[in-house]
Amino acid sequence: MQPDLLVIDLRLPGGTDGIDVYQQARRELGRRPQAIFVSAADEAPSAARALNVPLIAKPFAINDLLSTFRRLLA
Repeated sequence: MQPDLLVIDLRLPGGTDGIDVYQQARRELGRRPQAIFVSAADEAPSAARALNVPLIAKPFAINDLLSTFRRLLA
C-alpha cells in the first residue's frame, strides 16, 4: 500500500531530517510523493521551496493543515 500524502516535520531526532525522509520516500515510491512539511525552523521555507513542497509553520491551526490536505488530495 502506498501513502496518499506524507506529513513530515523537517527536524527529527536521531540525525535524520525531514528532507532525508522525503527523498527516501521518493526513491522507494519511484515518484514524487504528495507531501506537506511542518517546521518552526528558520531554514524551512527555502527547503520547502527547493522541493516544491508546501510548508506549514509551527505552531499551526488544524484548519490550516486540513485545508492543505484537501488542496493536495483534490
